[in-house]
Amino acid sequence: MSDKKMRLELHDFLNRDGICRHLEKMAEKGWLLEKMGGLMWTYRRISPQKLKFALYYSPTADAENAEAQKKQNAFYEMCRHDGWEFACADWGMQVFYNQRPDPVPLETEPALEIDRIHTTAMCWLVPYWLFAISSFVLGIYRQLKRYSNLLAMAAAQGVEIPGLDSAWVVNRVILGLMYLGSIAAYFFWYCRAKKAAREGVFLNPSGTFWPIVVLCLLGVAFNLLHP
Repeated sequence: MSDKKMRLELHDFLNRDGICRHLEKMAEKGWLLEKMGGLMWTYRRISPQKLKFALYYSPTADAENAEAQKKQNAFYEMCRHDGWEFACADWGMQVFYNQRPDPVPLETEPALEIDRIHTTAMCWLVPYWLFAISSFVLGIYRQLKRYSNLLAMAAAQGVEIPGLDSAWVVNRVILGLMYLGSIAAYFFWYCRAKKAAREGVFLNPSGTFWPIVVLCLLGVAFNLLHP
């Protein structure tokens, strides 16, 4: 019987409450999160138990310089004082667990937490958005330029060529909506979360990005069904 298990986890990076609930259920089954690598998470076997989990977002969580590491170690020590043990970190998201049934929360100020989540998200999301959208636009430009050249050659030779592939057009529309939708969904949540934080409430983004997931599934279904 293996003491390690890897799982494909499709959790939203910002869904704090959903991730914590999932990890609590895994702990009750005897698996504790040990490492996150993108979508692949590694768990180690433990005795089944009830654990509390918390996420702490920090843009410097993955920094490797000495000064950042010193601050992180001091932060971990402070967390241990309240029973919070560090499990792992990925993309600025740090996972902690606690054996106490009613531990002191890691976060007590929603406004500060939202600001920290936003700063962390911008460190990772902005480069991704810039790369993805620029590649998307460049791909469309190259395809349209290639098609324009074909049209010119066909006109010179007096022949007709078919229009753009409908599957390509549909795929690009879905992909474009996914990129624009992810940006709109994030900032829609962020504006609402800032407003809720001023009233002392943390607004978890659960469900905010479901339309993007639906678009992704539509794209997959279209590609599978299209001949």
